[in-house]
Amino acid sequence: MRQGGGVARAVAARLAAGLLLAAGLAGCSTTPPSGGLPGDAPPARFGTVVVSEGDTGRRIVVKPGDLIEIRLASRPGRGYAIRLGSVVEPVLSLFGPVRYVDDTERQMRDGATNLEVWRFRAIQAGEVTVRFDYRRAWEGTGPVANHVEFPVVVR
Repeated sequence: MRQGGGVARAVAARLAAGLLLAAGLAGCSTTPPSGGLPGDAPPARFGTVVVSEGDTGRRIVVKPGDLIEIRLASRPGRGYAIRLGSVVEPVLSLFGPVRYVDDTERQMRDGATNLEVWRFRAIQAGEVTVRFDYRRAWEGTGPVANHVEFPVVVR
């Protein structure tokens, strides 16, 4: 019986040590600096600013690392294409390929066939104007049918 009693004491001692450790760790719990609750995910390191044609001319202010997503209506079925009409490096960098989204709601409203989503990453402090030209592909370098501009400040 002595061996059985020794095993029971060892198990009880381990259990007590585990409970003390758990109680000690629970006392170390703190509220995250974001003001959230314990267990919340940390806040995103970088932000995303989303703009569209209606925001043309509006100054966009971001920090290095932030993303800028620009959404533009396009009508490729009519021969028109959107082209980046300005140099954005070294302040911004194109982030991934241009995405094309079928925007059914917009089609019903104004006849647009697609929504183009352009994403840029803010790389370094500076100012740049992101310009998009809307023209027919076969018209080359002549006058554009339309354009939009977004002044960007990275600080």
